Amino acid sequence: MYKLENELEIERQQLILQCVDFTIGQGFKLFKPPQDHAVGMGWSNVQSAFKTLGITISSAHAKLLVKRFDTDLDDRLTYMNVVSFFVPQDSFLYNAI
Repeated sequence: MYKLENELEIERQQLILQCVDFTIGQGFKLFKPPQDHAVGMGWSNVQSAFKTLGITISSAHAKLLVKRFDTDLDDRLTYMNVVSFFVPQDSFLYNAI
């Protein structure tokens, strides 16, 4: 698991370094959030975000991503959960967003 987390962090850093015009808001919109933001987003929103990028992922993988980033364990993603998809742990890069 540590290896996957490390790879994820590298990808986050590359996103910030290589896509200087990327914003968290743009990343959030990929998930096609519901009009009622209190509802949160499920695994189908995760699949939709990847599909927008031309990447097909299975429902099982989408569910794993929700499980990984869902901090309140309700099987739904909030805005802050989605932010954690993109924000690197490196404080310098974090502040660059």
